[in-house]
Amino acid sequence: MMKKSLSLLLALCLALLALAGCGPAQEAQPTPSANSPATDGEGAAAPLSADLIVVGSGLAGMGAATYAAQNGASVIVVEKQGYLGGGIVASPGNMAVAEIAENQEFHLSETTDTLADAETRWETAIADTVPAESLDMDRVASLMVESMKTISWLTDMGAVFSPSFTIESNGMAGYRPDVPTIESGLGGAKVISLMESVAEASGAVFLSSTAASSLVVEDGAVTGVVVSGPEGGQTIAAKAVILAAGGFGGNEEMVLKAVPELASTGYYYQGVGGDTGDGIRIAVEAGAATYNDPWVVATTLTPHGDLIAANKQFGKLVEGMIYTVVVEDDAIEGASINDQLIVNAQGVRVINEAGDKSRQLSGLIDSNTAPYYALYAGAEGELAEILESGLDTGYVIKAGTLEALAAAAGIDAAALQNTVNTYNEYARTGEDPDFGKPAERMHAVAEEGPYYLVRVVPSFVATMGGVRTNENYQVLTTEGAAIGGLYAAGEMAHRFLYSRHFISGASNGFSTTMGRLAAEAALAAIG
Repeated sequence: MMKKSLSLLLALCLALLALAGCGPAQEAQPTPSANSPATDGEGAAAPLSADLIVVGSGLAGMGAATYAAQNGASVIVVEKQGYLGGGIVASPGNMAVAEIAENQEFHLSETTDTLADAETRWETAIADTVPAESLDMDRVASLMVESMKTISWLTDMGAVFSPSFTIESNGMAGYRPDVPTIESGLGGAKVISLMESVAEASGAVFLSSTAASSLVVEDGAVTGVVVSGPEGGQTIAAKAVILAAGGFGGNEEMVLKAVPELASTGYYYQGVGGDTGDGIRIAVEAGAATYNDPWVVATTLTPHGDLIAANKQFGKLVEGMIYTVVVEDDAIEGASINDQLIVNAQGVRVINEAGDKSRQLSGLIDSNTAPYYALYAGAEGELAEILESGLDTGYVIKAGTLEALAAAAGIDAAALQNTVNTYNEYARTGEDPDFGKPAERMHAVAEEGPYYLVRVVPSFVATMGGVRTNENYQVLTTEGAAIGGLYAAGEMAHRFLYSRHFISGASNGFSTTMGRLAAEAALAAIG
């Protein structure tokens, strides 16, 4: 029932995301949240200016705009989509926090956690075979200290928080937001709406359907943004600019330049189509330095995108859900990809099929043995109908025996049979010495067919990379100098937090905090 309930709850949010190019757009209608600019008395738009321009309205952008407006700054928020909030509007909005002595006055629960322990857990959780070149634990620690202050700040506005995950399960505790005065939407959407209302009440102006095309740079400092929107193109002057325009997941060229290994996997992008790296591009054009080790924020393994396009019910094979697809009815017991045996082009296992999502992605990429397949055996009923519907795409292969299946897929039959035999023995004993798959997730492959190989791919919802900043979220040049008047926060600037792995909910809470801190630094600089 959980998948059905969540899918229904996401339906309205997905209509919004469709506007950004990641869902079925034919029924979606934009809901602009923009104050109309003033006119010069003759019908033409008067030149706009503000103390602070914020580019992007996700958690980082809204955090920056709200804090700045509350503290007396004139603020204009530029958002290229027709709605505010980006991908977070389709999320429960869980926020990872560190309740430690340094922020004790803001605690929501009793805890004996310490900053040192929280840092150790963080480093353990993101430990990787590839060195974390960009990781900055001093800045991670700073955000941990600030995390509960952000929760308290949102609570003062009217948000409420309930525990969502534990230190033991996640490495950091987490809270799920709600706003009782807002009747509909998931927690993420409610938090965005709450900050929007607070910021507007403090005088902030929101320009939706308005894209930032470049920055205005004078004498080495940023003094405005060139935008294009419903009123046409114009330049908005500002004392400071905070870029919070999200990542580059919706830009295939940027994705494959950042992580070229994804190309062979046939990856599936679940994020906001409008996240095309615009903020990163205009920052680079203004002299910003970028990180050398970009990566992606993995979600679940999914059937190949062509299968989902052919029949959205392939979403029932996914662990949890696909953000961009709403399936009908309940999940099919035992149909999850993560409960199957996954093999590569040689018929060999390379990952824990039920393991950590980011490690699944890095494992598939490091193996470099695509394509990857989930092996289904003895399927019947609705599952069989779904699998059969994918045969014409070429991404589902069917045969009556394992030997014939291997031949049809171009896999060595002996290797596939050996893999199945070994996996079945692990399922019998309940121990997987190769990859550590939990016993309850290991199910022996049936001795009789029909057998299906379903092409599976890693998916991701966001990216890691973008522009370099200092501890005050000032954007840096390639020489390491701060660009005057330019700040960045959120997904386009949070690479310093992670390796190729991450802690769930950290980006949500930390992005909001980064926006708040960037605004604080900008206001201090402009006086």
